[in-house]
Amino acid sequence: MTVRIKINFIFPIDKRVNKVYMIAMKNWTKDEIKDFRLRLGVTQVVFSAMLGVTRVYVNYLESGKSRPSKTLRLLLSCLENKVEVLTSIKKWGE
Repeated sequence: MTVRIKINFIFPIDKRVNKVYMIAMKNWTKDEIKDFRLRLGVTQVVFSAMLGVTRVYVNYLESGKSRPSKTLRLLLSCLENKVEVLTSIKKWGE
């Protein structure tokens, strides 16, 4: 089975600290969104508050009735990266 992932790269420059940041943003599917929420162990209500959207919209995303905007895909990718880093740090400290 071949899985294709389209990755967009964003290179915003923070002039205050003279660094270039690269964030890989994937195209989130309905299953990936639901799996991510379940990995976080939160309800649709809590997840919607984290994302700044309504619970109904989260339900639409998870059922495939709606697709996340570019901004929401970026936010989801950032949150997922943050969770992975925090999980790694927690495992390392044990």
